[in-house]
Amino acid sequence: MQKSKIILLSFMIIILLSSCSTQNDNIYTGIIDSNKIDISSELGGMLNKVYVQEGDKVKKGQILAIIDTTKLKIQKNKLEANLKEASNALEKTKNPIKKDEIRKIRTKIEQQNTIIEQLQKNYDYSLNLYEQNKILFENGSISKDVYDNTSLKKDNDYYNLKQAKENLKYLNHDLNLLILGSTKEEVNISQARYEKAYYELESLNFDLSKENIIATKDGIIESLNFDEGEYITAYSHFATINDLSSLYTYFYIEEKNLSKINLGDKLKLKLDYKDKDLEGEVIYISSYGEFTPKNIESKENKQEVVFKIKVKINEDLKSGQLIDLQLERNK
Repeated sequence: MQKSKIILLSFMIIILLSSCSTQNDNIYTGIIDSNKIDISSELGGMLNKVYVQEGDKVKKGQILAIIDTTKLKIQKNKLEANLKEASNALEKTKNPIKKDEIRKIRTKIEQQNTIIEQLQKNYDYSLNLYEQNKILFENGSISKDVYDNTSLKKDNDYYNLKQAKENLKYLNHDLNLLILGSTKEEVNISQARYEKAYYELESLNFDLSKENIIATKDGIIESLNFDEGEYITAYSHFATINDLSSLYTYFYIEEKNLSKINLGDKLKLKLDYKDKDLEGEVIYISSYGEFTPKNIESKENKQEVVFKIKVKINEDLKSGQLIDLQLERNK
């Protein structure tokens, strides 16, 4: 009698398990995920301001942080001056002869010659004095300080004379340009210098336009890698935005049920805490099978070959939630 009861109880358990297996045969579980957008800085520098924290909601185009560009702005002033100088030089090479400019340059050349004459006298005198003091120093008649001062004076006078002669050379060159006109090669050189200065300034202006780190998508700040006052290098990963408008999940379907699913199908989805069914759209079906991933809850043998499908979820949900698929197409 006792043996008959045990056999009957075992039979009932088998029937119950079989019923549960049949009931859940077409239900699969996935994890809701979303697209993550990495926000990087195109410019390196100190972070003057950081306006967001992890968990903040942000809008596309919103300023997340500002990079200090003080050095770049100083450099911009210098490049603007270089561009102006290059522009003036280019105009000179292109313009016809101007008598008033020729007269002015000739006056400067006369003045420069007068300066050179005086500097030549200064140098001749200091050179002569240096040679005399050198002999006296070697004989021990003067101190090393006196000798060194004489040597320094001679070197300074030589440098001043050399610089004045260089300036005279440039003045004569400018005079020849005005009298003879610029050659095609000289015009090309001036044009190249102008273009170089122009594009250097344009490049710097582009860098300055990147001082603001901008959100490229609506979403939530999932991670923030830099704080205010820290230095960020160019193209560093500043933050990650979780785009909740792109929710999706993956399900792993056995081959025997794969024929029930097509691209574009609307599928019934279910959350444990929601009474009504949700809807998802099949946007991807794998073309090859694989063994069931270890982290996926499977109602079948873990060694069964399954096919991965991706389902887009157009609902206001959160990443990381578990969601079930009841494999039944909505007509």
